[in-house]
Amino acid sequence: VWGDSGMVFVPVILLAALLIGLWALVRSLGRHVLGLSVYERGIVFSLLAILCTQLLPSPLEGYYWYNGAMLYTFFFALLLLFFALLTAFLWRRPRQKRNIAYYILLPVLAALIAGGNYATGLQAALLLLGVVIWQFAGQKRRNVLPILTLLVLLGFFAANIFAPGNATRVWEETGLAAALMAGIKSVIKGLRVMVAWSSLPVLIAAAAVVPIAWRFAGRTDFCFRFPPLLMIASLLLVSAGFVPTYYTQAYTGPERVMNIQFCLFLLLLFANVFYGVGWLRRHMPEAPFISFSAATRRGAAWLLAALALVICIGSYDDFASYHAVDSLLSGEAQGYRMEYEARRAILEDESIRDVVLPPLYNKPPLLVYGDYDADDMHWANIRTAQYYGKNSVRVGKEDP
Repeated sequence: VWGDSGMVFVPVILLAALLIGLWALVRSLGRHVLGLSVYERGIVFSLLAILCTQLLPSPLEGYYWYNGAMLYTFFFALLLLFFALLTAFLWRRPRQKRNIAYYILLPVLAALIAGGNYATGLQAALLLLGVVIWQFAGQKRRNVLPILTLLVLLGFFAANIFAPGNATRVWEETGLAAALMAGIKSVIKGLRVMVAWSSLPVLIAAAAVVPIAWRFAGRTDFCFRFPPLLMIASLLLVSAGFVPTYYTQAYTGPERVMNIQFCLFLLLLFANVFYGVGWLRRHMPEAPFISFSAATRRGAAWLLAALALVICIGSYDDFASYHAVDSLLSGEAQGYRMEYEARRAILEDESIRDVVLPPLYNKPPLLVYGDYDADDMHWANIRTAQYYGKNSVRVGKEDP
């Protein structure tokens, strides 16, 4: 679209989109629903932002690869922005709800999200359905806009599903039995990945919001009656993100699917922390740590912060920033750029009909998404040959 020179902006655009969506959701929920201060909202957002940008299962597919990241990370950011706006709308005063911007933005965002990837569209539909049921079952904050938005979302999601082009991507036999099996496999996979994603840095971040959740529980009259139900709902919602790929392709899908499920898992983990701490405060109004002096609590906080820093340093190779800095300092990224430019010069040379590309010796983990094959009949080689108007494209042998 914009040439190779514009690809440098891809991670900037995608990181900005995700962080803006994340901040919008935290701000909306924190301000309108939880009543958090600016300071508390900043802490929650910072923790989520660090985890979503640093511990993503595949930063390459999440932020650096335009085609894959735009369809998943960007649309997930739209999902966050959508629910931020919906939350703000539902908690507005009746007169403020007449703002025409909500009646335009929410249906438009719903249509965009439904027309993107299946996972985000399905999860958006489930969440919005839950909002509609909640507002009418609880007989509070009733408004027709969520229902209209849900109908728009379902309509565009159905159009996405039945689009002729998408039918060609179905690899497995479909039907009711396949759908049920996909659901079962997705729940099992959801449980496994949620356990795997509960790493020490993630658990430390979750523990860091416990004091904020405790103060919130003291300010609200919410009952927090059913923590297990929220846990089960969280598992099912994350699992729903795997159903489309299990149903159509018989596996969990590429890493870019895992990326958005990981970010959703983090949001739901924090939600469960707030709910669980609220339940605990209802049953234990005076927590054991409240009886300690302020100086003791501050000392314990600094000690935990130091412990968290040590643990994060010990797991430095799990952080995306480490790999980015390492590729730059080692010269690997620069070497890859030179090899890439050499290959492009060969491909653009009109005098060469049967292209033999030199092998890549530099493969930065955040930049290289696969490679051409030594067999000129490999699908990637064939497509590249067609694009550049060549007879064939293959990779030569590596130097001994």
